[in-house]
Amino acid sequence: IDALCESDRAAYTGLGRCMFWSSELQQYSDVGCTTINLVPGCNTTCKVTCQCSHLTSFVVVPFEGCPAGTSAPYGSTDLNECTCYPGTAGQIRGPCVTCSAGKYSSEDRSQCIDCPEHAGSSEGSDSREDCACNAGYHGENTCQQCDVGKYKDTSGPQACTSCPLNAQSPVASDTIKDCVCLAGFQGADGPTCIACTAGKYKAESGDDSCLLCPADSHSEGQATACSCNRGFQPDLGVCTRCPQGTYKDGLGNEECTSCPDHSNSPRESTSQANCTCDKGHTEI
Repeated sequence: IDALCESDRAAYTGLGRCMFWSSELQQYSDVGCTTINLVPGCNTTCKVTCQCSHLTSFVVVPFEGCPAGTSAPYGSTDLNECTCYPGTAGQIRGPCVTCSAGKYSSEDRSQCIDCPEHAGSSEGSDSREDCACNAGYHGENTCQQCDVGKYKDTSGPQACTSCPLNAQSPVASDTIKDCVCLAGFQGADGPTCIACTAGKYKAESGDDSCLLCPADSHSEGQATACSCNRGFQPDLGVCTRCPQGTYKDGLGNEECTSCPDHSNSPRESTSQANCTCDKGHTEI
């Protein structure tokens, strides 16, 4: 059939659709009718084919386009082909909503789908490929957490970065500030960790400074604890002098050693040579 009367053809876009008068709705409707444009986009001698699932008389009217926020394939005049724009989702013909961050629109634009675990996307994303691993995670198809001692501060598939020397971080770290100096090293979280100097120590990881060893104790560099000096032994967290009759000849946290039988030494003795025979006894 002719798509339009000759007088209307000048204003016709070439895209028309078949409709019938619905006495129930008291308006024109295309329910049950399919319009086939034989020559989409034509403006002379335009013809369409109307296929309806019910007996009816019908008219062909200009296709005014899909509802706002939807579109159809080129040449289509079927409102049932009006799907939501990429990055949005909703029913056929709309209304459509923009997919929020962390989601993307399904292929048929009927729903917004969550990105895989530990991945995100920007608002209005239209494809699974728009989902990228979050900071602290890496990978292409699946997102895996950064290992201990590594971090990643951007989204995407790129590999995690190792913490600076003498620093450590927990799993899934997403900033260099998660890299804290190890025990025995000091510095602000992230960039540089410096070893504790001799006579100082740091027992735990973190941004704390190295501390001076307690009285009568000492440490070498990078120490996590201090050792009692010669002539001193540990006692409830402090170093105390070796009692009379004992000695300690090295650095460390061992207990003082008793002098041989029938000998004695002054307090704070640092060598067995400080042990002298008791009265009535001679050195063998």
